[in-house]
Amino acid sequence: MKNLHKNLDKLDQLILRGQFQTLFLMGIRFVSLISKFVLTIFIARYMGFETLGIYGLVLSATFVVPDVVGLGIMFIRTRNAVTQPAEEIVKRLYYYYRHLAYAYGLILLLVALYVFWQGNAVLAFAILFVIVLEHINNDFYNLLLNLSKPLAANILHFIRTTVWIFVFIAVTFIFPFLHDKIEYLLMAWVVGDILSLVGFFVVTKQWPWRDIPTFEPFFLWVCSEFKVSKTIYANNVMTGSSTYLNHFLVAAFLGLELTGVYVYFFQIMGALCNLIKTGVVQVTAPKLVRAFKEKTGELYDLYKACMKQGLAYACIMSLVAGPAMYFITLHIVDRPLAIEWFSIMWFNLVIFIFIIATEINQIVLYSHHRDDLMLKLSLIDLCTIVIFSALFIPLFGLWGACVVLFAKAVIRNIMQFYFIKHLKAALL
Repeated sequence: MKNLHKNLDKLDQLILRGQFQTLFLMGIRFVSLISKFVLTIFIARYMGFETLGIYGLVLSATFVVPDVVGLGIMFIRTRNAVTQPAEEIVKRLYYYYRHLAYAYGLILLLVALYVFWQGNAVLAFAILFVIVLEHINNDFYNLLLNLSKPLAANILHFIRTTVWIFVFIAVTFIFPFLHDKIEYLLMAWVVGDILSLVGFFVVTKQWPWRDIPTFEPFFLWVCSEFKVSKTIYANNVMTGSSTYLNHFLVAAFLGLELTGVYVYFFQIMGALCNLIKTGVVQVTAPKLVRAFKEKTGELYDLYKACMKQGLAYACIMSLVAGPAMYFITLHIVDRPLAIEWFSIMWFNLVIFIFIIATEINQIVLYSHHRDDLMLKLSLIDLCTIVIFSALFIPLFGLWGACVVLFAKAVIRNIMQFYFIKHLKAALL
């Protein structure tokens, strides 16, 4: 374990602090990108679009439920951790995860009651365990990124998003009955999350985990934390809802099979977004936070450089991804429904470029601690999704769902540029 930790530190110094930082991180995430492609294609081909639709809804729940349960507290704590000692970070983590234990304990009771009345305990509890473990691992991932440990963060991310996928797919070819139920896939997902969680404590083993703090009264602690995080909490809930609500609305209006088709193309766009976020956006975010705090005057230069780099990568990746996905869909997935709806893939690639601009603009507001502006933007997003989805999805099917995403991205970019312009003017 000691050698592992030392090797991670050496790699961090030799690679991540050099000129190859962005390309190295994008290389790590590229393998994760491939694994998500492979899993999406595997489910579509061998398990069907209905199963892919269920998988997409579970994946959406891993973002929406933590946003609701977490109260926005970890978002604030992660941002503050940039300038805090390990002792203070550990103390705050103990307080926070006591809250999660209570919250998910209550949800566990509700799931148990559901199972008692409806059955299918394996599926219900597997979904819950995936949500809980993804919540914790995402918190730790963002924490390590803000502590400028992108190598460790992305290796652990690789374990929980890539390793288990390839192992599961390999095992299913030995035992084909695993294709029959999504429960087996969810169990493999749980194992990947557990291994990543163990890895986090290996990376942070020098932290004073044994120094368990004296806990404040729970209700008073929640009130105190929520007073600070309530704005970002509302923002996170609305952001998560506006991002993944489309999955549930497509399922409600069009059924699980077309939801699976929508997830198929949405996952591809999401994977491309995550690749650029890892290599460009997440590397720049801590720099902007420090530049704003230290008033160095380089914040907007960093922002412009990030925007140019991010959009350049997005355009190049779109030109490659379109033809590649057509070949894969036609010759590997080999399902007529996917080919029938493939034209929405081209539209999604345009949306992808707008989303990258949105993500880069967002870190400027993040660095300025303008949670109130992010809340306004999230409220606009949610209203756009709900109103436009109700109008366009029943009328135009999956095309309607894509139009909703495009409208949301365009409106948000316009508003972000407006806010950034005024923030910059205020600093001059």
